[in-house]
Amino acid sequence: MKTSPALNILIITTILTTSPIAYATSWPIFLPPDRALLLRQNLVDTAHCPPGQGKLRPEATVNIHDQLCKSYCSDNWAWTGKTDETCHDLANAFNFQRYSIHHHRDNNGTVSYSVVTAFYGEKEAADPSFTFTFRAPEQHWYCYEMNPDTHALICGNDI
Repeated sequence: MKTSPALNILIITTILTTSPIAYATSWPIFLPPDRALLLRQNLVDTAHCPPGQGKLRPEATVNIHDQLCKSYCSDNWAWTGKTDETCHDLANAFNFQRYSIHHHRDNNGTVSYSVVTAFYGEKEAADPSFTFTFRAPEQHWYCYEMNPDTHALICGNDI
């Protein structure tokens, strides 16, 4: 059966305009932890700091699926904290600063997975108060910041 050129154009246009959207919206989208979540989850030690200060607990881990997922996150994904073990001002030093995203490549140069580190501290401070890191190397996720205003991350795995 032969299709008309107009029908071919319609089919190609439909594939090109709907498939990427449908595919991209099924990728994981998630956020970094914020101060309110860390306090609510009791991941900030305020008992051993002066009033108005706190420090991230050494074992701080936030399940992304349960707390920070916007769409399609794996149940076992987590942000893992790393602290400098010192007390910091709760009002200023627990602010998101920036991401560092490293894409690890295999021997062929293909991105195998991403390691995303979120830095927290005072807005203009050179050294962070603490960090949270996400990685899922066994699932081949390529991640990047999709919205700098909300710090939302999106990950895809086309491998």
